[in-house]
Amino acid sequence: MNEERAIAIMMANLKGSKKKSVNLLQFAEACRSLKNKWKGGFKEMSEFFHVSQFMLRQIDKINDLDKQFTPLLKEGKLGIDAAYQIWRLDKNRQKDFSKIVPYLTTEEIRAFVNILHKNPKKSVTECKKELDTIRDRNIHVLVLSLESEEFKKIKEHAIKKKQSVQDYVIDLIKNVKP
Repeated sequence: MNEERAIAIMMANLKGSKKKSVNLLQFAEACRSLKNKWKGGFKEMSEFFHVSQFMLRQIDKINDLDKQFTPLLKEGKLGIDAAYQIWRLDKNRQKDFSKIVPYLTTEEIRAFVNILHKNPKKSVTECKKELDTIRDRNIHVLVLSLESEEFKKIKEHAIKKKQSVQDYVIDLIKNVKP
């Protein structure tokens, strides 16, 4: 890739609209091309484009991902951070992960990669089961307006039971008889 084209791709993707003109593979290729052409590498690029060297490294590592991720990168299903987190996995885990990732949302990919990093001895399949357990939980939030006195009473009861206010209220709700 020539230097002018690489600079244009980098500028178009680092600045401006969220809707980008090229896919991450082209972006990563442009990044690597400039890193190899410019003597100062990431440091010089960081100063030129006004972005961190870490971000440039993340973009560059997309070039080293297993080829099975190419369709996902072309379709825009993987972002820079997700691609970088996947790159951090060893090659065997990348291959196993590539079979599962097309069926996950961006948030699930991030959660799954975190599970994989936290459990290096577990297989990808075991980590997938853990993700499924997390995914199946529905969390609901209840916002309740209370007068100061009402809240104080609840807090006092929670302290007596050596619980947080949240845990105390959850126990109260669980023990309500229909």
